[in-house]
Amino acid sequence: MKLVTFRANDARGPRAGALLAAGEQIVDLSAAYTARYHEAAPALESVLAIAEGGAAALDKASEVARTAPTATPDAIISRSAAELLAPIPQPPQMRDFLCFEKHLVQAFHQARVVKSKSSPDPEAAEWATALVLVSANRWMTRPMNLMLCKKSSTRIFSSGPCGFDPA
Repeated sequence: MKLVTFRANDARGPRAGALLAAGEQIVDLSAAYTARYHEAAPALESVLAIAEGGAAALDKASEVARTAPTATPDAIISRSAAELLAPIPQPPQMRDFLCFEKHLVQAFHQARVVKSKSSPDPEAAEWATALVLVSANRWMTRPMNLMLCKKSSTRIFSSGPCGFDPA
């Protein structure tokens, strides 16, 4: 089962669905559940709610998606009549890659090797610049800064609220 967040060509906002028929159709999970059981299903309102609901919500979504073509055909929408959105449009928290320092050090080393082979100026290959692309921690008050690391560095430092300033 492939979960999606979609917006159909109606007045309702984004909602959770599951792809059917090789991706040609989407079942509106909440609408299908409500039509079948005559009660709301808050655990099926969004993909985030399904993820937070754990195995019980996932089982409920799977059962609704499996039975929707025969039990609630009105809750099925053509894929061409819907716009797919990010699965979790506003994630409550994202993790950046900087917590894996060994990976980052190895990646910078390899980038410098490649750059030095293609650069006529060996001094230019001495520095690598890394831009922190993800800093979406909900507790951060300001973004992390640009950081530089020299070829001879053994540690990567970042200045900002989640890092520390090298002394």
